[in-house]
Amino acid sequence: MVERASPAVSLLVDEHFDHPEGVIWDGRTNRLLWLDIFAGLVLSYDLGSGRLDRTDLGRPVGSVAPRREGGLVCGVREGFGLLSADGDFSLVTDQLRQAPYLQMNDGAVDAAGRFWAGTFCLDLGHYPGSGALYCLRPETLEATKELGGISVSNGIGWSPDGRRCYYVDSDTGRVDTFAFDPDVGALSERRPLVEVNSVPDGLAVDVDGCIWVAMFGGWEVQRFTPTGRLDRVIRLPGSQVTTCAFGGSNLSTLFIAVSPRGLDDGSLHLEKAGYIFAFDPGTQGLPGHEFAG
Repeated sequence: MVERASPAVSLLVDEHFDHPEGVIWDGRTNRLLWLDIFAGLVLSYDLGSGRLDRTDLGRPVGSVAPRREGGLVCGVREGFGLLSADGDFSLVTDQLRQAPYLQMNDGAVDAAGRFWAGTFCLDLGHYPGSGALYCLRPETLEATKELGGISVSNGIGWSPDGRRCYYVDSDTGRVDTFAFDPDVGALSERRPLVEVNSVPDGLAVDVDGCIWVAMFGGWEVQRFTPTGRLDRVIRLPGSQVTTCAFGGSNLSTLFIAVSPRGLDDGSLHLEKAGYIFAFDPGTQGLPGHEFAG
């Protein structure tokens, strides 16, 4: 039986964003991070004080993650970059410089400290399948291409034992699963885990190994068991659900972003979009990892 609920989600901060994405919990600083992608903003929110800080990278930004030595690793328009704790940004790869129809999108760090992020195609009509999933290797700061033929790279995460990787290319309408070799950071044995009736976007994995998937255009976050069975549906007050991440005390809060980008005036009147929401899902997420470079 599928548990369906429209919980009393709360606004994290009463501020509207153009396209909120990339929500991630920084366990070292106890702050929630997210992005306003096309505005090029990295947002950092202190749950205790309610202070919201922002850093303008001056370029679209699709993903960030904490670094072990401080600051953030970033997936940006041209490739990968590093943002220091003082707010200084430096580009370390530019594999997309000659492909203006691509930009980096969702990303996450594996248990060995590698940063994985893929591309989003801005012109699918002319360049379908032109993107890739990359791994930024901390020992070399080189981006290795791990998957090709990608259209809209979105959620990526790992099972609690680190032996399976879950991945979304939104254009496929699926969540895929791979065997993952944590020693060398290699993907193999790709297969569909589940096909959905909406557009899958970002994802998060909980302590039970279940996968929470944001449904862009679907008004929901859906949870799937490790075998691909749908067992929970959380209804949101906006349709374009972009991402979700566990954070807060004991990683027991699920933070969810809903975008207003592209909605007409009628839809914006009916929806609550452009915000970060929070609710208690009754379970905990997995601790995040820091980029080792």
